[in-house]
Amino acid sequence: MSILPSQRHLFDIPDDVAYLNLAYQGPLLNASVSAIADGAQCKAQPWTTAPKDFFSYPEKLRELLGRVCGVHADRFAIVPSASYGLATAAKVLGPKLEKGDQILMVAETFPSTYLTWKRVADETGAEIVMVDAPGDDDWTSAILNAMTPATRLLSLPQCHWANGAVINVEDVADAAHKQGAYLVFDLTQTLTAMPFDFARVKPDFVATAGYKWMLFPYGLGSLYVDPKWHDAAPLEETWMNREEAHVFEKLADYSHVYQPGARRFDLGEKSMPTLVYGGISALEQILDWGVENITETLSSYTMRIANVLEEVGLVPVTERFRSTNILGARSKTRLPEDLVPNLTAQNIFISRRGNSLRFSPYLHNSEEDFVRLEAGLKEALSRS
Repeated sequence: MSILPSQRHLFDIPDDVAYLNLAYQGPLLNASVSAIADGAQCKAQPWTTAPKDFFSYPEKLRELLGRVCGVHADRFAIVPSASYGLATAAKVLGPKLEKGDQILMVAETFPSTYLTWKRVADETGAEIVMVDAPGDDDWTSAILNAMTPATRLLSLPQCHWANGAVINVEDVADAAHKQGAYLVFDLTQTLTAMPFDFARVKPDFVATAGYKWMLFPYGLGSLYVDPKWHDAAPLEETWMNREEAHVFEKLADYSHVYQPGARRFDLGEKSMPTLVYGGISALEQILDWGVENITETLSSYTMRIANVLEEVGLVPVTERFRSTNILGARSKTRLPEDLVPNLTAQNIFISRRGNSLRFSPYLHNSEEDFVRLEAGLKEALSRS
């Protein structure tokens, strides 16, 4: 592992912008912008697109997902959003739940997670259990202590989206597998920014919106599906996910056989040239950087920010419970209401969640960004 130098030259981010808000939305790479334009040009001249192109580019994206995540490409479906992936998981696993079963989630989980399983609970009689936020940031212990013999499904992130407090997914997975509970993850805030050992965790489903840490265009995501569910029914019955779909002359010869692996769970019209082209460029660059190097670099960034936050009197998430890429910090008193707007006016971009600030840097950040952030925080808080 190594700390990467600033990669700002690969992004269209002006020198006077300090963007430390990847947990909100990731910037497109310059290469992805060009690829998206190429995809749009294909649609402007549709005669240049051959039937095989409807399938070859999604397959390239799938192959790259497998390489980045260290698993076979057949385990990935191409989806438009994390909520689509979670809805797929719910369609497969929901019928296996019944009254008396418990669905476990963390408090203030992202709405897509809660709303997906709330409907399942309403339909099946299963009970939703929300794990209270731990005062010491130790989500892992809180989750393990909340599990009971009735815990049948856990739907979790790898870190909490609001403050980056991390969950030891391997310890939780061990406990879940020991009692035969299903494991569903939303890794929108960590996949490609932190390691996730699919072989060790053995999740049933992993949904991800790609527009944050994967640097995808908005509207493109991924869904990991464990092979034991590859025979399950998908959300859609699109013709593109059936065998011989590439033979356009015989589309009316309806195939009742799905393409292999998780492809049956792909969204309809998965060959979106703009989005898929942009996603391919992003994953190629992430592969070149290496997830371990990304993790090491982001960890050094959040550690640096944490030191500044402590200097100005804020309380970062406890070090041993921090994710490497998202750092939350709460105030001992009350944050000034104009703190984030004042920083924004200086082209310094972070997020606020309640009485906490959230910092999420990336490889485009430069030394000047961190200097400006420190000065901006000190100036804003000195007036409170």
